Amino acid sequence: MFKTGKFEDKNEIVDCSQDFLQNYKSKQYIYTSPFWGYSNITTQNVKCLKFHGTASYLYQNLKPTKYRSIMFDHMEIALHDEYGSKEYWKARRSMRYNSELYNIAKNYRKSFLNSTDENDNTDRPADWTKEKSRRNAKGGPYLAVHLRRRDFIVGHKKSVPNIKNAASQLQEKMDKLGLTVLFVATDGEQHEFEELKSYLPQYKVLKFVPSDYVISKFKDGGIAIIDQIICSYARYFIGTHQSTFTYRIQEDREIIGFLPETTFNRLCKTNKKCPTTDQWQIVW
Repeated sequence: MFKTGKFEDKNEIVDCSQDFLQNYKSKQYIYTSPFWGYSNITTQNVKCLKFHGTASYLYQNLKPTKYRSIMFDHMEIALHDEYGSKEYWKARRSMRYNSELYNIAKNYRKSFLNSTDENDNTDRPADWTKEKSRRNAKGGPYLAVHLRRRDFIVGHKKSVPNIKNAASQLQEKMDKLGLTVLFVATDGEQHEFEELKSYLPQYKVLKFVPSDYVISKFKDGGIAIIDQIICSYARYFIGTHQSTFTYRIQEDREIIGFLPETTFNRLCKTNKKCPTTDQWQIVW
């Protein structure tokens, strides 16, 4: 569906592949798995569901006369019933991050990325209800990339590139845009970041390094938000396919007022062109 752009609801029980079942330990027909840190969950039945649609569409899978309880693993796949609607976007626009996180990101942009709201045409009113529909945000003179690693290397190995391929794609795009500064938001190890830099010696490659104060006060979640803010103000953004972190940046860029072609981009598995990412554009 991501290839054709024709999105259709799908709710189909399919045979479980061995790759999937290896995540579940079976003993005397009882299955268990470390479900997000909960080790005391067991089940007598595991079914694989091919699903695309809203959360309410899952209702038909609930059979109270047959099952006492049901747990959906990876529930984030189901869409909110109002996702993408005008009401959804009103709620999303009303959500603002902590002001101190914005200020930390703003200072970083000014100090290291030569980026200010005045120069980048990215000013936003303090009152979200005063925001207007526009597509003239310019963004700071840098390209931002969300380079997802860790579990995505295994779970999304068909779409996540290695570091060398990612560097090649970034170089091609930066040369085309005439940009020389690259901001990297990543959950990768430091050696992976250093490897990326080694492939891009002609560019200024940066990532946000939090102070002890920021680490102590805002923890990993706050640091991730600072990364998201910085990415959302870039001249051009490239994300990781099917990453929630990338989706949030794309939403912020839609609200700020960037052209869709500067926002809905993703890294491909190889240098060859891959299907375009899905576009959930803002509705005013």
